[in-house]
Amino acid sequence: MMQQLRAALTRNAKQLSPITISWAMGDFSSSPPAQAIRDLRLTVARPEDFFFKSHFRLSWQDGQVHVFQSGANNRWPGEWAFDGTILYYGALDTLQLFKHRISNLAKTDPDSGCIEQSYLEEAGLRIPALNKELGKKKDAESVLLVLLDGGGKLRSIAVVDSAGHTLVRVAVVAPDPDHVGAVKMNPAKYEAHLRNGANSEELIQTELRALRAMREGPKERIFEFDFDPSRGYAVVRRQERYDEGRVIVRVTNDDFQRVKGRDVWLPYTSKIEFFTWPSIFGEFLKTPLFLRNYQVSKVDTSPISDDRFSLNYTQPGAEVFGDVDDIPAVKKDKPEPPSQPTAPDAQF
Repeated sequence: MMQQLRAALTRNAKQLSPITISWAMGDFSSSPPAQAIRDLRLTVARPEDFFFKSHFRLSWQDGQVHVFQSGANNRWPGEWAFDGTILYYGALDTLQLFKHRISNLAKTDPDSGCIEQSYLEEAGLRIPALNKELGKKKDAESVLLVLLDGGGKLRSIAVVDSAGHTLVRVAVVAPDPDHVGAVKMNPAKYEAHLRNGANSEELIQTELRALRAMREGPKERIFEFDFDPSRGYAVVRRQERYDEGRVIVRVTNDDFQRVKGRDVWLPYTSKIEFFTWPSIFGEFLKTPLFLRNYQVSKVDTSPISDDRFSLNYTQPGAEVFGDVDDIPAVKKDKPEPPSQPTAPDAQF
């Protein structure tokens, strides 16, 4: 059964390109937002700094990618792109463009990435996004197979019935990504980074406590997937947890539509329930702390012009930074921006 599932997931992932997907992502809480912020022990100034809605458009073709993100009333619009050689980040409100050769980033910061693809991951797919992957991998991948090929171990596989659908349920035990990431970080350097700015002491201590907890936390977690063979082995539900019923996150996908001309089904709605959060790492609730919804508005399978995957700001006042020496406007003394800016409620 596993061999058949692996073949289907590999085939589906290879069919993803070319594709452009537009979606909205919003966080909200069933409790009053101010109370939810207290429960999460966050230090944000206002609840709307955490609970907001953003819109995204992702284009993917043959290893090239472009992502656009925008907030409310087009606030803080940003874009990321990779053309096969250069990784770009552009802040459209300030007309600042950052350009870096991926060959350099793969050496200096191989495990970092800035490509927003959370919707795809909730749907059980991923595209190459880390600096060490860009330029080398040109196909999308199944999240399940990435876990198994990255050291995960198959815990169980079974056929189950759910609401009239026959599903294949798979459980994998794999390295815990929070623990792996925390162990790689240098606590002293991270604290210095936090203090090199306007962060409050409360925020600094919250971040350091979370880092210590993740370094000392479980080394593995359980990843569970429900695949629907009648819909191209699409992921209809997935969950991450520890033993003894400690659920981390649960994803429910719905409103599936078949991608035009391909044997790939994508969910047009996804609901994510969070039962813990890094700021309260180690604490698990029986009911979700907060919810995140994804709503797809459009899926386009038309071929994409190569122009979309390279950014070039030529407007008056535009500034370009990075390590691309053959661009006369490049400056090298500008620090890198955050990999993902936050933006409240948005429309394209």
